[in-house]
Amino acid sequence: MPSRPYTPEDPAAAGEAGLFARFGEERARVLRRRLIFYCVAGMVLLVVSAAGHVIDWMDATPEDRPIVRARLPWEALHDGLLWLIFGGTLASVLLRLPTRRGVVGQAQRLTAGACVVSLVCEGVTSHMATDVVRGQMTPYEAAGWASFTAISAVAVLFWLAMVLIPMRWRESGVVASVVMLGAAAALPFTIKADPAQSVLAALALVGVLGVGIAWSQWRYSAMDAKFQADRMRERLAEISGELAYARRVHEALFPPPVQHGSVRVRYRYEPMREIGGDFLYVHPESLAGKGLVPITVVVIDVSGHGVPAALTVSRLHGELQRFFGVHPGASPGELIANLNTFAYHAMAPHGMYATAIAVQIDPVMREIRYANAGHPPAVLRLADGVVQDMPATATMLGVLDRQEFDAGEVHIAAPRGASVLAYTDGAFEAMNQAREQFSLQRVKEIGSAPVGDRSKVLVERVAEFRRGQAQDDLLAVEIAWGEGETLMRRPATGVTRLTRILTGGGTKG
Repeated sequence: MPSRPYTPEDPAAAGEAGLFARFGEERARVLRRRLIFYCVAGMVLLVVSAAGHVIDWMDATPEDRPIVRARLPWEALHDGLLWLIFGGTLASVLLRLPTRRGVVGQAQRLTAGACVVSLVCEGVTSHMATDVVRGQMTPYEAAGWASFTAISAVAVLFWLAMVLIPMRWRESGVVASVVMLGAAAALPFTIKADPAQSVLAALALVGVLGVGIAWSQWRYSAMDAKFQADRMRERLAEISGELAYARRVHEALFPPPVQHGSVRVRYRYEPMREIGGDFLYVHPESLAGKGLVPITVVVIDVSGHGVPAALTVSRLHGELQRFFGVHPGASPGELIANLNTFAYHAMAPHGMYATAIAVQIDPVMREIRYANAGHPPAVLRLADGVVQDMPATATMLGVLDRQEFDAGEVHIAAPRGASVLAYTDGAFEAMNQAREQFSLQRVKEIGSAPVGDRSKVLVERVAEFRRGQAQDDLLAVEIAWGEGETLMRRPATGVTRLTRILTGGGTKG
């Protein structure tokens, strides 16, 4: 699998190159161990072969000993050359750790050399058999047995090499070509060989080599797939660890639930992947729910999923902090207009957009102000049970320039007891197995409930409805006004008494 070229300015390519280097080294170590086994096994067989020659000499009758003596130099040459080839390769492999290509190259030279030596020596000694010299076997029969023996030896050597040292078909084809040349070189030494028999032997040798090449390619593909799977598992483990850390960082941007005071903020967040593009911001977080300061809650849904959306959320979080640091008392319309300008210049050029709804509750003025930039309509339930939508008042963020964008801020009278359920499109667009959507109507029914943690109920109902993997990020936020104490505990005089009167807290000290 090709990788991008490494440059110091490209850390991703550097990590990729490092992974390939590690797996290349591991593959080379595995092949090196197999090549060592191949060499040792070959040398052991040569020792057994030499012992067989000695036994033949000892068992030969006085009449046969001249024949055996004439054949011994060629057999010794055959075994000696093979011993030299196997031993030299073994010494070379033991002295250093070659790359995968180096191991394959040594296996190619070893196999080709061993096969050629076997072919040539069998061709030379085919007419030196005792039965041929005595006239008990014709030269044609001797040539046939020599071909059979030589092809058997080639099959063992070639196939064993292809199994232990898997090669691409081009690499094993090089070895096969050298073996065929060796077979052609051995043909003149096979005396009085029948042409038909020679053609048959050549076809048999081609078949043996062809099967070995196919086997080698299959083994190479299997080993390559294993190493690639190992590489992918290691890379996946690294990415999973990075995503888990990124999720902790991402979720650390979310504010804690506001559970005390007159304004409560509760939420549930379920990203489709490890991290997502939904986000919640509460301002001012440190004074949320105390009753004296308007509380602004911002729900944002960035287009896309996963890491790109999460990175965009991080940038939006920084922009929200900057904006409220400069304009702490900004209205929802001013906030949405500023976010649109930011998205238009910083996000839209990269194909990233967002929807957002900013809801501000003013406990003193008993008013809810909001601006909705293409976000799904939040559900507002007033204290008297009246339920109404909070639809979009502007286009989504990043589509229009500042001069063309109008946030369209809306003011709604809302005494104590009002609640707002805001959510992202992962709620109503969730599908079940019948391809039916959860729908805005079901969301509105949950938002119309008089009591309960509506954000929790919404997420649970959606999960129960779809019964499977989430198709989108889901964030549900409930803003409840008037559930708790209106103010912090202070002496009921001055501003405190006046505020309690205005917020419905009574005049009792």
